[in-house]
Amino acid sequence: MHYSSIQSAILSGTTILQILKGLASMKLETKTLAHINTAQERISEMIAVLLGTREELIKLLKENRELRDQLRGNGR
Repeated sequence: MHYSSIQSAILSGTTILQILKGLASMKLETKTLAHINTAQERISEMIAVLLGTREELIKLLKENRELRDQLRGNGR
């Protein structure tokens, strides 16, 4: 997965979460609010996973760059 894809998914999830918060503030049926709350929890969990994935990707990209630099240095 590319960094831009992860970032885009995080932004989309955040937007959906804001929309769900707006819906939750409305006077809706209890059952509907329960579904909205469940969706909010799942979106929050998804965002947390994506943030972790993004951090891991950044770490791996740095390691990859360092290894490439080492290979270039050894090849001379």
